[in-house]
Amino acid sequence: MKKLLIILLLLSLISGSLALYHESQREEEKPVIVYIIDASFNPMFGPTNRIQRPGSYQLRPGHGQLVREIVESSSGSSNLIIREREIQPISQAERRQQFEDYLREIYFEQLVNQDKRVLINISLAFMDGNQIEEELFQNLKEMGVTTIAAAGNSGDDYLYYPAAYDATVSITSGSRRGLADYATYNNRVDLAASGDVVRYLPGRLSQFQTITYRQAGTSFAAPRVTGLLAGILSRSSGEYNTGEKLIEIAKGSANIINDSIKLISPNRLLYNTDSNFFWRQLYLRGLIIFFAISIIPSWYLIKYKRLLIKYRNINNPEEYFSYFESLSIKEGEKIKKESKVSFEEKFEITELLNCLKYLLFKKKEDPEKIADKFLKHAPNYSDKLTDKYTFAEFRERLNQITNRNKVDKLARFWLELLNQKEEWQRAKCFVVNNLETVKDPWLIYYFLVSLIDLIDRGCLLENEIENINDKLEGIKKKEDPLIKEALILWYNKIE
Repeated sequence: MKKLLIILLLLSLISGSLALYHESQREEEKPVIVYIIDASFNPMFGPTNRIQRPGSYQLRPGHGQLVREIVESSSGSSNLIIREREIQPISQAERRQQFEDYLREIYFEQLVNQDKRVLINISLAFMDGNQIEEELFQNLKEMGVTTIAAAGNSGDDYLYYPAAYDATVSITSGSRRGLADYATYNNRVDLAASGDVVRYLPGRLSQFQTITYRQAGTSFAAPRVTGLLAGILSRSSGEYNTGEKLIEIAKGSANIINDSIKLISPNRLLYNTDSNFFWRQLYLRGLIIFFAISIIPSWYLIKYKRLLIKYRNINNPEEYFSYFESLSIKEGEKIKKESKVSFEEKFEITELLNCLKYLLFKKKEDPEKIADKFLKHAPNYSDKLTDKYTFAEFRERLNQITNRNKVDKLARFWLELLNQKEEWQRAKCFVVNNLETVKDPWLIYYFLVSLIDLIDRGCLLENEIENINDKLEGIKKKEDPLIKEALILWYNKIE
C-alpha cells in the first residue's frame, strides 16, 4: 500500500509539474475592455421568483449586476476592464437616445485608442432598428470592436435589435437538449449558449435560511459568450486579436442543436486558439485523478497507523483481547505483522493468569471463549500451561483456588483448552479423573459430551468406558434435568 501511495503521489507531482510548465508557456495577459450596456447594476428590491407571493420580495441582484458577474466568471482572466453603461428607467424614446449616446461614446473612445481589444455586451432589446445605430455598429466592427447582443426571449423568429443588425453577433439560449422554450430563433442568430442563472440569497438569519433565485434568458446567454471571448483575447497572441475571428472559429467548432442554430463549445474554442490548453487540461485532470486515487491508500495507511499507535498503548492482556476482537482477521494479522511484538514479548505469564482470573471469576465470561482467546492471541503461553502443568499444578499456580464453583469454571476452561489443542488423551485423563468430584450440572453435562466426542474419535477403550460407568453411579442419583439429559446421551451412545 505504501508503494502504491508513493507511485500515485509521484504521478500527481509529475502531472502537476507538467501542468505548471504548460501554464508558464501562456503569453502574458493583455488588458481587454468590455463595455456592458444594461440596466440595474446594483441590487434591487423585487420578487425572487416568477410567481409573486407575499413575502417573496427580497433584495436581489440587478439585471446588469448578473450580466457583469457572468462576464467576469466566464472569462477566467484577471486583466479584464469592465465599463458599465447603465440605461436609466425613463421613457422608451429617452432610453433609445441614451443607448445611442453610449454607442457614440464607445466609438469616439475607440477612435483615440484603436490598439485596444474591445468587446461590447448588450443584454437588452428594442422592437425595431434605425440607420444611426446600424452605422455605429458597422463603424465599430470595422475598428475591430465585436458587439455581442441577446437575441430576445419571445420564443419565435421575431427580429429584435441590436441583435438583428448585421454588424452584431446575435446570441440565443440553449443547451445540448436543444433551444430553450423562451429563446428567439431567426436567420440572424449566430450562436446559442446557456441562459440559466442560479443565485443563493440570504433568507431569515434566525433560521439560517437561503433563498434560491433563478433567472433565465438570452440576456444571460450573451455575457457567457462575451466572457469567453474576453478571456481568449486577453491570453492570445496577435493571431486572435479580434472577437470576429474568434466568433468564426466558435461557429466552426459548435454543435448544431436546432436547424441551423449552433451551440457554442467553450472547450473546442479554447483547444483551437490555445496550443497549450489541451496539455494543460490533460495534466491538470491527471493531477486531480491521481491525487484523488491516492486518498484511498492514504486513508488505509492513516487507519493502520492509528491502530498501531493504539496497539502500542495497550497495558494489559484484557485490553489486548478486546482490541483484536474489534478488528477484522485481516486487520489483526496486519497489526501483528507491523508491530513485530508478540503477546509473549509484551506480557509476562503472570499477567495472563491474572487476566484469566478476572475474565473467569469477575466478568464471568464463557470459559470456551476465554480458551479461544488464549489460543488465538497467546499460543505459546497456552502450550506452556498445558505442557508444563497438570490441572492441580495449574490451580496451585493461581494461588490455591478452593471455591467449588470457581474450580468448576477453571476445570471447564482447562478442558476446553485441551480440546481446542486436540490433546485428546490428556483431555480424557482429565475428565475421567475429575468426573466424581464435579458439582456443577453444566460441567457434568460438558464432561459427558466431551466423553461422547472421544468415543467418536476412537479414544476410549471398553475397559475405560466401564470405569466411567462406575464413576457415574453417584451422579445418577442427582435429580438435575441437565444431568439426566447428559446421561441419556451417554448411555445411548455406548449401547
